Amino acid sequence: GRWAGARRGLVFGGTLVLANTAQALGPLAGARLYALSPAGPLLLASGLAALIALLAWSLRNRASR
Repeated sequence: GRWAGARRGLVFGGTLVLANTAQALGPLAGARLYALSPAGPLLLASGLAALIALLAWSLRNRASR
């Protein structure tokens, strides 16, 4: 009902904030991770994949309402 819509909006807003933050901090964090460990690129890729999956999930939830 009402709470589902509010929660969905919160998730969507949070996803947008996360995406913007990741976009702003991405190059910086990516360079640091890359320098720190050989798993840096893998970590960055998996983080990006998780972000994209979250975004797609929230969009699908909005569409199916």
